[in-house]
Amino acid sequence: MGRNVAGRWMALAIVVGMARASAAMAADAQQMEKNVRAQLDGTVWTVDMQSPSESKGRSQKDTLTFTKWGVVSERLTKAGYANSNYSLTFPNAQTPVWDTTLSDEKLGIVRLHGEFRGGSLQGVISEAPAKGKPMDYEFSGTETSGKVIDPSQTPTPPAPPAAPPVPVNPEAVTPPPATPPPPSAVVVPPAPPSAPAATSPHAAQEKKKKRGWF
Repeated sequence: MGRNVAGRWMALAIVVGMARASAAMAADAQQMEKNVRAQLDGTVWTVDMQSPSESKGRSQKDTLTFTKWGVVSERLTKAGYANSNYSLTFPNAQTPVWDTTLSDEKLGIVRLHGEFRGGSLQGVISEAPAKGKPMDYEFSGTETSGKVIDPSQTPTPPAPPAAPPVPVNPEAVTPPPATPPPPSAVVVPPAPPSAPAATSPHAAQEKKKKRGWF
């Protein structure tokens, strides 16, 4: 009974500790995303695009402008695509990753995926036009509006708080086993003297003859 109660207390403490740690990590991630979006808002990035399937000498240029919640591609806007918001993820604190997808029934689907490394921007653009063959581009570039920015230098989130100590249930504490008393000396009574063996009448007569009796 005591062990079952202790196990329940321990399981409850572990669940509470994990819930608190998860909540703290979620709050840290939200704060990191808020900080990065604030840094990116109003930045302009000039990027060079290169398709692996094309000659290295042929490249295209594009300009990406970040707003508070969206990213605008100058090249794709001219092609007829509407602007789109973007998502942020944090594989690690030094490399924020952003992703956005533009979709148009007549034009097709374009996905932009990039990451910030030491103040530079690099990533991949995947185009699936409604007509024509799909194309992939690798791009890289720097911020050109003059705004000093380095989203990769976001603060590292603090370590999650340690789980609270497991409460001790007094009823669940098992006392140490008592030391058994030393065995008392056992007195063995002496065996009773054996009774003399019974002598048969024939044996008695033989004994008398040897002694000279009549």
